[in-house]
Amino acid sequence: WLPWAVCEYVEKTGGRDLLAESAPFLDSPVLGEGERDRYEQAGFTDESASVAEHCRRAIEAVVSRGTGPHGLLLTLGGDWNDGMDENTGESVWLSWFFLHVVRRFNALMGWGLLDGFCRALAAALDLAWDGTHWLRGYFADGTPIGSDSARCCRIDSISQSFAALCPEADGEKL
Repeated sequence: WLPWAVCEYVEKTGGRDLLAESAPFLDSPVLGEGERDRYEQAGFTDESASVAEHCRRAIEAVVSRGTGPHGLLLTLGGDWNDGMDENTGESVWLSWFFLHVVRRFNALMGWGLLDGFCRALAAALDLAWDGTHWLRGYFADGTPIGSDSARCCRIDSISQSFAALCPEADGEKL
């Protein structure tokens, strides 16, 4: 969320000085096996970096978690808004959101960060089309979430809405 919030701030205020501000990193152990989240008061490390560098590292942390068999970002804790974080599969919404953020952050910084990864992710998202809309994602066993043939979650607004924010989405499908 940090790169998204920074893009919003700079685009709305013009305050590019924020990008050069220095801030320390949080000090907290990496989540352990089976640990999905942790609520704690984290400390700070001795290392500081610019807000732009914090954003770059946040984007790369998402990529380091990998993609699933359909080439989409893993759901993990990033899809918390409606309980989908209980799913250990892949998220169409999170993948659209990631593309949206990286495209905006690259434009803000004049970078081409992760261009190849983003192209592959966009291609995988195109395959998550269910004939009339984008799926919500996939369960860990590969079962689609948000399919026309499903009993529930037949169409999920968040996947459709974020696709509309991404030029990578096929305009014929919007």
